[in-house]
Amino acid sequence: MGIRGERPRSEFHNEGTVRMVRLMSRTNDRRFLFERGEVKSELVSALRRAAEFCGVELKAYAAMDNHFHVVVKVTKPDEPLGAEELLRRPRRLIFWYNSNNAMHVR
Repeated sequence: MGIRGERPRSEFHNEGTVRMVRLMSRTNDRRFLFERGEVKSELVSALRRAAEFCGVELKAYAAMDNHFHVVVKVTKPDEPLGAEELLRRPRRLIFWYNSNNAMHVR
């Protein structure tokens, strides 16, 4: 049990070197930010980018109007990540950000 007898917001299920983690997050002030379908689509896209950046596999998700649940698979690598991989991950995020937020210079 968590604080005040609540269930923990994340759970670990051991499978050797693999862990399945369940997480939940609410919007600020529990506002209904994800009511529109296109906003939920953007949320799912952001979850996929975050999973790739963190090196986890997004196994399942559920997006409600004011919160979402995700299940990710965390696999312990056989050896530490190399410099190439550590540089690739932020470069992908920067590339995505720049391609979606490019300002047109006149």
